[in-house]
Amino acid sequence: MALLSRQLIPALRQAGHQVSVCAPMPLQEDASFLPSPFCREPFHLFTLDYGRSAEEYLYAKGMLRKGFLREDLKSLEQALQKTEPDLVLNLGRPAMQILAEKNQIPVWSAVHSSLYRTRPFPRECLDDLNAILKDLKLDQVLHLSDLYAHSVKRIAFGPLPVQPFSDDQNLIRCGAVLPSSESVPLSKKLCIYFTEIHASAHKLHHIIREAFLGAPYEVYVWYPGCRPAREENLHTLSELRPQNLAGSFVLIHDGTSFLFNTAMALGIPQAIISDGSYERSWNAAAGHRYGFAQVLQEEELAIGTLYETYRIVCSDDRYTEK
Repeated sequence: MALLSRQLIPALRQAGHQVSVCAPMPLQEDASFLPSPFCREPFHLFTLDYGRSAEEYLYAKGMLRKGFLREDLKSLEQALQKTEPDLVLNLGRPAMQILAEKNQIPVWSAVHSSLYRTRPFPRECLDDLNAILKDLKLDQVLHLSDLYAHSVKRIAFGPLPVQPFSDDQNLIRCGAVLPSSESVPLSKKLCIYFTEIHASAHKLHHIIREAFLGAPYEVYVWYPGCRPAREENLHTLSELRPQNLAGSFVLIHDGTSFLFNTAMALGIPQAIISDGSYERSWNAAAGHRYGFAQVLQEEELAIGTLYETYRIVCSDDRYTEK
């Protein structure tokens, strides 16, 4: 959600709002910063098949564990006391939903269709969350999506076919977060952006370099841990630059919603490296189903498979036409 935050901050300030961000690390200089705990990933996943529930995935990441929830509740409560906001935008923090219900705080929450998918998950995924709700004398939940029922507004990014909701009550549907601009013709530019991929920086550098160095087009690359450099046509960036996307003939990315929706809005064909997480796998499946993305599972990522996935997108006009 950091990418989404970085795009929202200037838009909110331009509209005349003062903005404070509660996050593990500062995002931008033009918003006051209030620290929150890092979520460590201490655990296994119960199942290894793709398309896990939101509950199972977030539990495995540590976000639904009692220790982290208590830390996050404390940091958010301190942030609210310092800033006394008129409105809170919640970008994926279950603890904020608990606090909003407890203290009757108006909150607008970013939601994703995959949060509402009915998929079995081990009961213990919600045990810690429900223990905290019980301690606070709040209603316990059967699904994580139940927490979001208390939002004043829910914000969904993306069109109806790829982001369907059975209940549209209090739902605001948006397109991309980037400022609207005139259509830019596709050019000889390829962007490769990974934000949540599990492969190491060393492995990614090797795969991308071997696959695309010397190609007859410019390649712009960002992933966590990459070092800014230029080698022939290969540009590794110091930060992910969404503005580079306009005019790209293909975007290779890991299925995160910000990049998925931005590329869709700009009409850029996509090659998606997916994993078992609920949101990335949902986006990848939607892109494949509607014919504007080719999908590669992250466990299969290699020089040959990456290039072949990219080649399929480039060689078939249907990806651009969709």
